[in-house]
Amino acid sequence: MNGISLIIPTYKRTTDFERTLKSVYKQIDDIDEVITIIGPDDIDSFNVARSYKDKLQNFKVIQNKKASVVNALNAGLALSTQDIICMTDDDIELPEGWARRIKEAFLNDPKMGAYGGPDKLITNKSQKKLEYNPVKEVGVFKWNGMVGNHHLGILKSPSTVDVLKGVNLSFRRGAIKEVSIDHFLESKGAEQCWEIDLAQKIQGNGYKIVYDNDIFLFHYISERQQYDKRNDLFSELNYYKILNISYVYAKFRPLHEIFYSIFYQLLIGTKVQPGIIRAVLMSKKEGLKVLLLPIKNISPVFTGLLSGFKHRIKSDHTQY
Repeated sequence: MNGISLIIPTYKRTTDFERTLKSVYKQIDDIDEVITIIGPDDIDSFNVARSYKDKLQNFKVIQNKKASVVNALNAGLALSTQDIICMTDDDIELPEGWARRIKEAFLNDPKMGAYGGPDKLITNKSQKKLEYNPVKEVGVFKWNGMVGNHHLGILKSPSTVDVLKGVNLSFRRGAIKEVSIDHFLESKGAEQCWEIDLAQKIQGNGYKIVYDNDIFLFHYISERQQYDKRNDLFSELNYYKILNISYVYAKFRPLHEIFYSIFYQLLIGTKVQPGIIRAVLMSKKEGLKVLLLPIKNISPVFTGLLSGFKHRIKSDHTQY
């Protein structure tokens, strides 16, 4: 069996969600199971899903009790039955042949545990024909952190990487022992770093993670819920991102990468999650309260590291 289970969480983005389902319907012959998880109190999305119930074969609809991507994905994974599991967002559009190419790729490479490619960022439909702007590296860990660039494409394609982006990620069921996402990473909203955790488990079991320019999809720039405003310096979301990345590093990465990550987060940081030096430089524009953020960030860094190391010590290192 080489069937596909496609999992789509959605929450209050009805227009985007309907566009996604339309593109799924166009290639339903290559998708064996569709599972959509709808967030709480989202009646409009539930009605859209119900309108496709008779159009899509083996279509499962779940009304979730919590507005959480990790929680929703785990609910979908628990219901999935096929050998290949594809996960995506509710604001995408699948190009023709997307599912068929995924099936063929897994069939042709038994050692490939996960497969994905670019998500072409779209602000309007006129941009859909834009060419790639390929880069040298995508989704790999370096001594000083992880390189992203998943939406750009890569010069050498297909290529073995360390991490895929969650919006365009497929994996082989047999590549991991427990088909679920670590519950530690769950908080609320569109939690981050779960795809890093999933990819590292698959890689740790001896399977390849492959990034391929040909397995692209279109990713529309959609409005996030208020909680998910990622550019808000003082958002609770940033606390959980720091917590999750520290946890994932402590679970999987070499010690020198972990120590550099601690140093960088606390001393330098980013514009959204500033460390001591960046906070001082930003204080003129953002006000003196930004100087408190590096102190606030100490807690999620060390809580995440402690929990990650505990998990690492308990692991028998045989299979995740």
